[in-house]
Amino acid sequence: MAASFVSVALLLAVVVAIASATVQRTIPFLTGPGWLDGWFQFDSGWYHAIVTAGYDYTPGQQSSIAFFPTYPLAVKAVAAVIGDVQLAGTLVGVGSGLAAVLLFAGWVRSRLPRRSANLAVAVLLLYPFSLYLYGAMYADSLFLLTAVGAFLLLERRSYVLAGLVGALATAGRPVGVAVAAGLVVRLLELLAQDRGEGDHAPSSARCASCGGDTPACCCRGSACSGG
Repeated sequence: MAASFVSVALLLAVVVAIASATVQRTIPFLTGPGWLDGWFQFDSGWYHAIVTAGYDYTPGQQSSIAFFPTYPLAVKAVAAVIGDVQLAGTLVGVGSGLAAVLLFAGWVRSRLPRRSANLAVAVLLLYPFSLYLYGAMYADSLFLLTAVGAFLLLERRSYVLAGLVGALATAGRPVGVAVAAGLVVRLLELLAQDRGEGDHAPSSARCASCGGDTPACCCRGSACSGG
């Protein structure tokens, strides 16, 4: 799946680079490679401003406080290493997109027939709005990564890590609240499932008192009965 993602990413990078070359750069604060400019559109400017100048609020006007902090914090951390906010935004976007696709692919393959799993991943890779997974300076790919990652950690009973990653998802996009609700519901399901399995599991200690250790010797309540 990594090869498929990289193939689509390279194709889109070429298309965006060609398109960017036909337009003169008009945004003075962009310092990254010019062929990345096509990925810097609309709300990208707000994220750039948050990374470079922090949040602000002006009463009665659209302000940067409307944007959630997980993505800007990640971009700021990467920019501190490589020295360019625009390039950092693209790297966080495409890196998160690749990781999200790999996690999603592993998840569906463990639950669906091979053909259905491949179709699900193909839809994720090629769906029109998946454009945001391939380098746009938007928070969507990182949000998808944290959302999928939180549920996978929950399935592995890593409850604390699932909560922490889920918190990043909640702080990543407005719809993160739905992720938090979904995690709580799934947690309750898992706890009930584990409790049910525990109630029906044979007690090895009691079975041993019956003088047997085969499945035929089971304990129910306080009495042992050998099949």
